[in-house]
Amino acid sequence: MNRGFFKVFTKIDSFNNQGSFEGWVRRIMVNECLNENKRHKISYRLDDYEDSQFITVSPDAENTANVEHILRVIEALPMGYRTVFNMLEIEGFSYKEVSDYLKISEAGCRSQLSRAKKLLRKKLNNINF
Repeated sequence: MNRGFFKVFTKIDSFNNQGSFEGWVRRIMVNECLNENKRHKISYRLDDYEDSQFITVSPDAENTANVEHILRVIEALPMGYRTVFNMLEIEGFSYKEVSDYLKISEAGCRSQLSRAKKLLRKKLNNINF
């Protein structure tokens, strides 16, 4: 995050008011996160999802706790699933953009998103909201 903000502040003069400032900053931050993953050689393997650990919360938890639980379940997704899920569903990137960033096919993006949603449904079905 620090590298992203550093880049925003040092490159602010290159923002040319084409599009929103928020979008420009978001693009820098996402790129820096992906670059950090590459620096640490984090892989995006799809088949390791059985090994992930999920956190459970009692079903009678209040609404705020439910939101926190959902976020923890998302964070517990395997790296590849979580990255694709966040970029597509939370950040609003297109399949093309995600596939270009992660250097995987658009079909791979769709597959990872589908598997991530399946895992989320499986874990969240155990909770009574």
